[in-house]
Amino acid sequence: MYSPSPNSKPRPRTFLALLKRNPAMSNQEFSNHWVTEHAQVVLPYFLDAGVESYVQVCEDLLFSRYHLYTSKATPEPAWKAAYYHDIISADELKLLVSKASEHVKL
Repeated sequence: MYSPSPNSKPRPRTFLALLKRNPAMSNQEFSNHWVTEHAQVVLPYFLDAGVESYVQVCEDLLFSRYHLYTSKATPEPAWKAAYYHDIISADELKLLVSKASEHVKL
């Protein structure tokens, strides 16, 4: 059985969400808002969460298999829950057909 070295970095968690654009927005409007406005809204939240990498793929995807990694969640500070609800979710509803969390399939 594999046992990580005490000096090794923990394996980063991977999170994947396939988001659906709000059909009231054109592809260009969505892209502009996503890159210029939404990115600024989520940046403080992601930095505090320790996100080290963010990759966006804008093309058709085919999956033959998938892997899910889970770990025990740690409670988040109260400000993060309020910020996510009041700022990030409100902006997501401009961009998507519903909250991004509703697009996640585990």
